[in-house]
Amino acid sequence: MSGKNRRFVTFGALVAPLVIVVLATILSLEVGDRFRTELASRFEADAETSLRSATDGLDGYSDLLYAGRAMSLSSEKVTTSEWRTFYNQQSLFDRYPGVSSIAYVESVPTAELTAFEQQMKSPDYFGPSFRLDEMSQRPQHSLVSSYISQNDLTAIVGMDLTRLDDRNAVYESAAAKGAVVASPPFKLATGYEGFFSVLAVYRNDTLDGFVLSSFRFDTLMKRLFSDESFGYRVTDVTTTKPTQLYASSGFDTTGYLLERKFDVGGRAWKVEITRDIDTRAVGFLLPAAIMTTALILAATMYLYSIRASGRRAP
Repeated sequence: MSGKNRRFVTFGALVAPLVIVVLATILSLEVGDRFRTELASRFEADAETSLRSATDGLDGYSDLLYAGRAMSLSSEKVTTSEWRTFYNQQSLFDRYPGVSSIAYVESVPTAELTAFEQQMKSPDYFGPSFRLDEMSQRPQHSLVSSYISQNDLTAIVGMDLTRLDDRNAVYESAAAKGAVVASPPFKLATGYEGFFSVLAVYRNDTLDGFVLSSFRFDTLMKRLFSDESFGYRVTDVTTTKPTQLYASSGFDTTGYLLERKFDVGGRAWKVEITRDIDTRAVGFLLPAAIMTTALILAATMYLYSIRASGRRAP
């Protein structure tokens, strides 16, 4: 073999393996990237499913208030025992974890307070121990006439629930909208961190009262976001000062992250859903296998070419 041909063969023996390694590197990077993209897409789809399940669950909790409104309108006056029987038949606290209480709150004009107090002293309601507490200076007062609760709520019986401005704003909004309105985060009368929702009840175009439901954040969120393969954080972002409502033990933003906002009774809640980065071996092994095969093939070609070139030498 001439010197020129020998140099050509030697050059080919060097270039061909190099081309194989370069192409294999590009292919392995592409495979790895597609694998990571597929895992991220799968996480997003799973997270969206979890979020839809949570929002559907919240709709079910709102239905409790609408059921209470229908119940209150089914007769001229609903007694405490009737109210409790109605919700006990629905296995309220078993089927709806996170619900702390559901009450009927009557809207009572100042002129009718004495008559309301006498009625609440009857055996159908709270008995002779009932007393009115401090009333607001407003012409209408919001007073509990029936309730069912997991805890003792006697502290709010006889209390004007709209005496405080921040609570009154929620009731006024519910009366104006005719829909369920949620409060900002509150410490409930039962001592738990949570919030309450109210739904106005109109009888013959006149405000009769409200269905009031209170919720415990921790229990409610664990029910709504029950998939433990995710981490969750829920924040009320209605105002310029966001308030964290809940964070699960598995919440960690160093992995996959999905953020969504949704409406809860007029409040804006932001939900962040996280999951650890998928480190399954196939995500590393497949690109590594491609590179290893390419290196072996390139080395084999190089050695074969060198040996072939040597045999042809004069």
